[in-house]
Amino acid sequence: VVFPTLWVESFKEEERGLRKNLDFLEGRKAEAHIWTLAYRKAITKLYNRKVRPHHVQ
Repeated sequence: VVFPTLWVESFKEEERGLRKNLDFLEGRKAEAHIWTLAYRKAITKLYNRKVRPHHVQ
C-alpha cells in the first residue's frame, strides 16, 4: 500500500484549481470573441454609412 505524501496531495488539489481557472478562461475568451465580433460589426456599419459609393464606368 502506497500512501501519498502531503506534497502529492497538495499538487493534485492545485491541479484541480488550475483546471477550474482554465475552464473560466475559456469562457472569458469566448465572451471576448463575441464582443469583438459585435464591435467590428458596429464599426463596419458606421464606416459604410459615411462612405459615398463611386460608380466606375
